[in-house]
Amino acid sequence: MKGALALRVASAAVLVTATIVACSTPADPVVPPGPGDDAGPTVDAAAPDVSVASCVGATDGTPCGGGKICVSAACLDPACGDGITTAPEECDRGAGNAAGSGCEPTCKLTCKEGDPARGCKSVDACIQDGICDATLHTCTPGAAVPAGGTCGSYKLCAGGKCVDGQCGDGISTPPEQCDNGSANGPGRGCETSCKFTCANAAVDCPAVACNLPVCSAQHVCSTTPDPTKNGQPCGAGLVCNNGACIAPGATCGNGVKEGGEDCDFGAQNGPGTGCEATCKFSCATAASCIDPNACDLAPTCNPVTVNGSGGQKCVLGGTKPDGATCGIGSICVGGACKPSVCGDAIRDDAKSEQCDDGNTTNLDACDGACKFEQDQRVVGMLMQFNTDAFCTANAMGGAISGVAQGNMQSSITTSIADGSLSAMFKLVGDTTGASGAVSVGSLSGTPVAGGSYSGTKDMEWWYTVDPNAVDGSRNALATLTGSYGAGAVDMTGTLNLIMTIGGSLAVLHVTSGKIHGTIGAPATVPLVSAAGTTPGHLAKEHLLPTLTAFPTMGGTFNAPTAEMCGNVSANSLATTAVPAALQPGGNTPCTENYNASNRVLDVFVHGCHVSVIGIKVQVIKPTQPDKSDPAMPVAGAGAPYAFSVDGTNRVNQCTDKSGAVVPLTACLNAAAYSSFFKFSTDRVIIK
Repeated sequence: MKGALALRVASAAVLVTATIVACSTPADPVVPPGPGDDAGPTVDAAAPDVSVASCVGATDGTPCGGGKICVSAACLDPACGDGITTAPEECDRGAGNAAGSGCEPTCKLTCKEGDPARGCKSVDACIQDGICDATLHTCTPGAAVPAGGTCGSYKLCAGGKCVDGQCGDGISTPPEQCDNGSANGPGRGCETSCKFTCANAAVDCPAVACNLPVCSAQHVCSTTPDPTKNGQPCGAGLVCNNGACIAPGATCGNGVKEGGEDCDFGAQNGPGTGCEATCKFSCATAASCIDPNACDLAPTCNPVTVNGSGGQKCVLGGTKPDGATCGIGSICVGGACKPSVCGDAIRDDAKSEQCDDGNTTNLDACDGACKFEQDQRVVGMLMQFNTDAFCTANAMGGAISGVAQGNMQSSITTSIADGSLSAMFKLVGDTTGASGAVSVGSLSGTPVAGGSYSGTKDMEWWYTVDPNAVDGSRNALATLTGSYGAGAVDMTGTLNLIMTIGGSLAVLHVTSGKIHGTIGAPATVPLVSAAGTTPGHLAKEHLLPTLTAFPTMGGTFNAPTAEMCGNVSANSLATTAVPAALQPGGNTPCTENYNASNRVLDVFVHGCHVSVIGIKVQVIKPTQPDKSDPAMPVAGAGAPYAFSVDGTNRVNQCTDKSGAVVPLTACLNAAAYSSFFKFSTDRVIIK
């Protein structure tokens, strides 16, 4: 995940990189851990311990005696959440530990491939078992059990959920004997009570002259000749003859229509031919033609001529189109009546589906609830170096001196334009942005290749979501909530901003985030892809033709007006390496001589000067955290906290508001820096 709300730059880390690197050649990149790797070193139990004092400048995770390890230059007890995998921990991604993320808050892997006890067993009767990703250790949810599968007494699976069956839905579930949906009806094989029309012919069927009543395979009343009635009178001047009620001396089946016969095709007489074996028409009216399939058009009773003799036979209707109603909550799919569910590739207006792409996968333009995904990407961003009435604190931006501000902004703009910085939102609510509640997922990703790509003008362009930004169900790990109204959106929440800083992976935890942005108007109909490639939506998404969505938010790419402020965890900065450009031998090294053992937090706390034509110029002012994370335990007497550095300019101590020294790890988790950005977005498609 390269930046949820934007912002691979949304943190102090980026600002350091951009300040220095704008006019320089980047150093060789450091390969960050993969998405399934532990975010932090793994302790080597066989490595020799170093002295406590040697933690100064030592790599995090280095043993320092007594079972302790070096953490941010301090010798501390290993702890789940410190970002260092220490036995018996299976993983430790620090602030990235989360339920379903691959590394649980207990520092155990979410799942383990090949271990049945650590697999992705489904506890839902309507969801098949999931699959454990061998690298990410996350569970990919299993597919939904096919619609109509049973999941309990009088229950069935529909769209991966176990729902109550009901008579008339076209799916037979116990204790129903049958259910043909809208084809249920009197004498039609399945009554409106979902009982068979004919279960016991002697009770359920009327008497028919010359015949015995029987139940057909379709559970409708039929007859079979009763030889014991031969010769008995059956009507005015007629007698029974092998099931036929005809004139004495007449022969049913000789090909000649005689007294009492409706027809006679001779040897061609038989069930459904137009002339039955009793020399009666196969049907009298369309009402006597029975088709139990509610996805067939109504049958008709048509005239037919065989061997020069006329008859009447039932002719089945054609197949109803997919999506036609065939029962309560059911539609026709491929000529069969099935529960209408999200993911059946048929958009159902009755269920208010805005799209249906044939699956229930999130982040593929049509989400798991068959709602249009209103995805927006940051196309313009200005890091702010002051405050205003909306963002009243900005310690991070305020630390950047005027000489560095232009270089930083240039770096941000360039990264957005080439797509290397792709901060995105998924907004769930009114697609036009007019009114109502909205939930927002903070995401990042990379653009799908295309010759005409421009990161500042990318309406409806496809982006591949960063797997680190989502859980196993492809829901954003960081979310905000808010509302639309008066032509704007307001939202608050927590963001996890993950980005590359000077070749290193930075995971920035932002709390107390808030956003205000104007909604671009008017709402427009989403673009349809002309060739099945980016940009535009695919035909298989079956978007609601009348759907419209707002195209932009927060002004334009070169004049962004949406505002975002939030507090970046000090621990996020403490786990981000100082860019090589700031180290000795770099393009613009700090005169403070930061090296590979230092972190971005060190630079903020101690400051950075660079030499410009022999003149020492301050580019980062020494700055202490001005905020705290309300979700973390209070360190000591609480904020404000103050860090100090050792002789190698490494943060090694923290004091609380009373001036008392508090545990460094607790302080790093609790302390935070305020930040302030302005941004603009346009509509994209996250894949």
